Amino acid sequence: MSFVRIFSILLLAIILLLAGFAYRVLTERDSLEVFLENDPEIRAHPDYPVQVKDVSALADQIIIEKDVWVEMRDGTRLSANVFRPNAPGQYPVVMALTAYDKNKGPDQYPKLLR
Repeated sequence: MSFVRIFSILLLAIILLLAGFAYRVLTERDSLEVFLENDPEIRAHPDYPVQVKDVSALADQIIIEKDVWVEMRDGTRLSANVFRPNAPGQYPVVMALTAYDKNKGPDQYPKLLR
């Protein structure tokens, strides 16, 4: 075998090993506990941004419409959850946008996205 052929085979083997390692690292998923940040150290930190409050008492005061299709000016349709008071009248709008699952709050985003 020539030197070039041996070198080519060795280089190909190294590339395949590196690709396999990169695939494993990049596709590795956090366990549910890590993904949802069930880490007491993180939750106890004074700068932890999320405060999940019990809103079950508001159930009779608000109307929740899930998966409402909203058409944008360019024709793109986005799915939204609409929360509004259960009383007639005009109210200010509070809008939150996220590129991640609209049914999850920031306390459920992976650490990498925070």
